[in-house]
Amino acid sequence: VGSYTLEIYLLHTYFVTACRTIFRKFGIGNSYTLIVLGTLTGLIFPIVITVVSKKVKLYGVLFTPYKSVKRLQTQGAPLKND
Repeated sequence: VGSYTLEIYLLHTYFVTACRTIFRKFGIGNSYTLIVLGTLTGLIFPIVITVVSKKVKLYGVLFTPYKSVKRLQTQGAPLKND
């Protein structure tokens, strides 16, 4: 879990909020249940997204965009200024 702290920090709020909203719509309103499920969701889904994004080579674009843009510029691929 320690190597995924940046990704968990950036993505956990989206998944925890979605989890809480979905479970409340299904009538699950117990605070303890929501805390446990929200915590698990907030940890598991960002890690899954990180692993998948590394496999499809989108990790740099999603989590380190400055480095990706810098790398593209040094490779001679000019970026268009709109």
